[in-house]
Amino acid sequence: MPTYEDPELTKDSSGPISEGSGAIFGAMGGGGQVAEMASEAEKMVSSAESGGFMVSEDAGQPIRDSLARIQESVRTTLFEFENLISAEPPLGDHPYGRQVARRQREILVDDAGSPLEMLRELERVLGDADEALKIAMKRYKESESAASGSIAHHQV
Repeated sequence: MPTYEDPELTKDSSGPISEGSGAIFGAMGGGGQVAEMASEAEKMVSSAESGGFMVSEDAGQPIRDSLARIQESVRTTLFEFENLISAEPPLGDHPYGRQVARRQREILVDDAGSPLEMLRELERVLGDADEALKIAMKRYKESESAASGSIAHHQV
């Protein structure tokens, strides 16, 4: 199991926003783990659609409920993060302050693998996982109905 430590600050770090985004970025594995989760969630949806896995409502619904709570938490974090980054930090009206503020925005929003991009991808992954479970529960119910119908039909 991976462990995460506080990110080390570098010369590019410049205040609480960078420190917070560094913690988010570090906790999410720099984007690679989110991309891997996205790929696995897509495979899970495909597998459920093809009947590759099924799950009963009793087993699937508590997982879907947990995913919904996590998804809501991610949405809240995303909303708060978007509000935080909606304006550049007030670092002064001098060239260096404007340059640092612009760079912070690039790191937090515009760069590939930015914390904002990763939060959005995580929200999508959670939605895909929920969709896979929803489909797998439907397939299970259909399979169960077909089996019980078959048994009832063959009784004398």
